[in-house]
Amino acid sequence: MSEHGTHQGDELNVLQGGGNYGWPYRTTGRYRTDDYDPQEPEGLEYVDPVHVWNQTVAPTGLAFYTGREFPQWQGDLLVPGLSQGNLWRIRLEGSTVVGQEELFVDQRTRLRKVILSPRGVLYLLTDEEEGRLIRVVNKNF
Repeated sequence: MSEHGTHQGDELNVLQGGGNYGWPYRTTGRYRTDDYDPQEPEGLEYVDPVHVWNQTVAPTGLAFYTGREFPQWQGDLLVPGLSQGNLWRIRLEGSTVVGQEELFVDQRTRLRKVILSPRGVLYLLTDEEEGRLIRVVNKNF
């Protein structure tokens, strides 16, 4: 699950039944206002995120890549971002993040969603007044 934090604090979590991921009592970022101080009930236990970004990403979902067009991405997690208009490719080993790559850094178009079609074709949906559906193409495929 991706978590869109307040000021930074964007996370990836692996969901566990009954798991508490901290909000609103704990965040890896900052709260929107300095005077917001939620009183944490005693005895709560938390599940730590598997990944935290150092910058604001504003993740808006995620998808595992299972297509054929980008074989080197097989099984990787794709996370679109609103903040910088980027797509993150997250390499996993089990539930451990072992690498990440920020894609489309020159376009900087706010991304709302990433999806794979039933045939494994990769699409991005932009977050603009005249939003676009973008098909991502591997020119070497």
